[in-house]
Amino acid sequence: MENKNLQIILHSRPTAGISELNFALQKSQIPFPQAGEVLLKTLYLSLDPYMRGRMYDTPSYAASVKLGAVMIGETISEVIQSNNANFSVGQLVSSAHGWQQYAISDGSNLVKLPEYAVSPSAYLGVLGLTGLTGYGALIRYGQPKAGETLVVSAANGSVGSIVAQTGRNLGCNVIGITGGQEKCKILETELSIKTLDYKDDNFSENLKKLTPQGIDIFFDNVGGDIAFEALNNMATHGRFLVCGTISFDRNLPQVKSIDRFPSAFSQVLIKRLKVQGFIFDELVDMKDDYHQQAVTWLHDGKLTFREHIVEGIENAPQAFMSLFKGKNVGKLIIKI
Repeated sequence: MENKNLQIILHSRPTAGISELNFALQKSQIPFPQAGEVLLKTLYLSLDPYMRGRMYDTPSYAASVKLGAVMIGETISEVIQSNNANFSVGQLVSSAHGWQQYAISDGSNLVKLPEYAVSPSAYLGVLGLTGLTGYGALIRYGQPKAGETLVVSAANGSVGSIVAQTGRNLGCNVIGITGGQEKCKILETELSIKTLDYKDDNFSENLKKLTPQGIDIFFDNVGGDIAFEALNNMATHGRFLVCGTISFDRNLPQVKSIDRFPSAFSQVLIKRLKVQGFIFDELVDMKDDYHQQAVTWLHDGKLTFREHIVEGIENAPQAFMSLFKGKNVGKLIIKI
């Protein structure tokens, strides 16, 4: 075992947007488990867009990361020392010990990974937080019906791909929005859905052509111009689900532009739309149902997933920044 614990801490608050300079790599002593505790070695770390908001010291739905503290994040870890009768050495667990190689736990926040023939990293994506977010929100708030048109932004991402496949499996007409023809081809080939390239100059016109009867459900992971275009193409009584706003940083001063809110809000009235924002915590009660369904679909070849894996905890800041540049395809994970 190494004699140091590599950690990535929040070194400074963002001022003009997030930067790799907001993070710092530090080395600390590997902790020793006391009675009732276990020592965990991190194997995989999940990187997710929500972490950007936690870097700021501004009001939000969750607490900010303190300066000098280890960055938050979901992890898959191995128990390498145990003074807790409930956990044996070699046991794989999911936890939330953030951007570091080693951590101590009393076991209260650990979940043992079940025996299933997938990589342990899958429990950070398709069988983890992002998978449940996509499936749970679509089922609970989107209430999809066979034959309805479902449009998903960032459909190549870890949440969007689950939403697209769930809708497809339930008989919806699914259209995935992504950036670039290469990503479109991946979605068409691997997920068997229609696609739209938001970088195409004719995106607005193409969206209208693919949704002549309007959009029954729009699952938004992006916000910005894509969301506005979708809002103007919704069907009567459509459901507009807001999962993420990765296209802009709400903690930065917004550029003054034409106020499109009145126009957008009028669509909510005219079309009698249901607009629903949500966070993961509101879907936890669906975890068992989702896992049962996801495992069945995985076994039957009706659910696939991609992982974008970067090796080394020291590369986490740079990899995290790539999330906001659309460079990843699938779930972004650090292998440690």
